[in-house]
Amino acid sequence: MHTNTHPAIAAAESIAAQPEFATLSGASRLFGVSRSSLYNLEREGAIRFARVRRRGHVLGRVLVDLESVRSYLRKCTGEVAK
Repeated sequence: MHTNTHPAIAAAESIAAQPEFATLSGASRLFGVSRSSLYNLEREGAIRFARVRRRGHVLGRVLVDLESVRSYLRKCTGEVAK
């Protein structure tokens, strides 16, 4: 069955289907990078984390901004290709 979906709509739906954030373990599996490497990259400012916790609590959840990791990897592959 063939559907006639406008390319702009298909692109928007594809982008919407991709998550913006993932847990450290999820990002580690997705990109094949260790959790400690993700922490190091965040400390260096190469990628971004979002820390989510309740007011007054020390512990919470660390979420990885997946677009920042994709951007970092694009820069790395561009440097290798030169």
